[in-house]
Amino acid sequence: MKISIITVCRNSGETIERAIRSVILQQYSDLEYIIIDGGSEDATCQVIQKYENNISYWVSEPDEGIYDAMNKGISVATGDVIAFLNSDDWYEKNTFNCIEKYFRENDVDMVSGGICLVKDGKASITDSEKSENIDDYFFNIGFPHPSLFAKAYLFQRYGMFDVTYKIAADYDWMLRVCLAGAKVLTVKECLTNFAYGGVSTVRKYDALKEQYKAALHYMEYYGKEYLRESMKEYYDKELRIAQRDAAYNRAVQYHMDRIKELLNSDKSYYIWGAGNRGMECMQLFEKMGLRIAGLIDSYITETEIQGYQVISPEKIDSKNPICITPKGYEEEIIGNLKKMGLGDTEYFTYTDLLNQIISLGTLET
Repeated sequence: MKISIITVCRNSGETIERAIRSVILQQYSDLEYIIIDGGSEDATCQVIQKYENNISYWVSEPDEGIYDAMNKGISVATGDVIAFLNSDDWYEKNTFNCIEKYFRENDVDMVSGGICLVKDGKASITDSEKSENIDDYFFNIGFPHPSLFAKAYLFQRYGMFDVTYKIAADYDWMLRVCLAGAKVLTVKECLTNFAYGGVSTVRKYDALKEQYKAALHYMEYYGKEYLRESMKEYYDKELRIAQRDAAYNRAVQYHMDRIKELLNSDKSYYIWGAGNRGMECMQLFEKMGLRIAGLIDSYITETEIQGYQVISPEKIDSKNPICITPKGYEEEIIGNLKKMGLGDTEYFTYTDLLNQIISLGTLET
């Protein structure tokens, strides 16, 4: 089975070598590697030329965006299976042999694996998800595009990427082929390392708007009017969250000095909660240069997390202010702190802090 890998890039000189090497070192015999460069002005083409003996086809020329470049790659691909590797992502070892085995042993049109999300040097694994209810695809398709391998005939039968979508054309294509009956095998193992911060992650709000547009189109095309109200409710909520995330990111990028004024840099802070929000709070405090006295948690068995001591509530030193992170439990925790004799100035909630930061993110940059 011939596998065609397509990498589209522009000014990716700092990352593309890792992507290229992850392809050519796979030790897979029937491989076609295609690179479509959008007219890079940095060292990207020099890196490509370094490995051109292992590259089946490459070109450097202006294009009309990511999906136009992907379509160029599809048009010259000759493999039985096509996949796309971003220029700042990289495959795990033996990925292609695993893919060949999955297609050989299963009657499917696509194989979707897990991805390792890599951000600030830290990795977290996200499994590929599959719902048995096709209507769920109008909300979340569940197949991470960086670890998706598709039979080439799908592009011939159902068309390539719709370039009117600038960020979510991959969602539009997946929804198109899945609604037409394409069969997908999902596997848990990590196939691709994904560098968080690509176009679709940075511009999540715009991507969601395009996804909603595509979902509405296919809802109307397939006569699934009964989904309209629930889709509106879902996308309205997700767009609000994305808008808040964007405001937070703007504040951190452009108004860090103003954020630092919200807290006293002379104090050390306890963070109540060692869950996801507690870890987010820890990273924010570290970015602000604040001292962290430790973490407070009744349910964590570890005595130390990322170099910070974890203590139970009864061991709190009241000299240090406390940031309360568990969402939905703020009032309960505040009640316990009051019983311990702490005053209103000795604690605050992470939610209130985030709201202040988000308000800064609405300022003109």
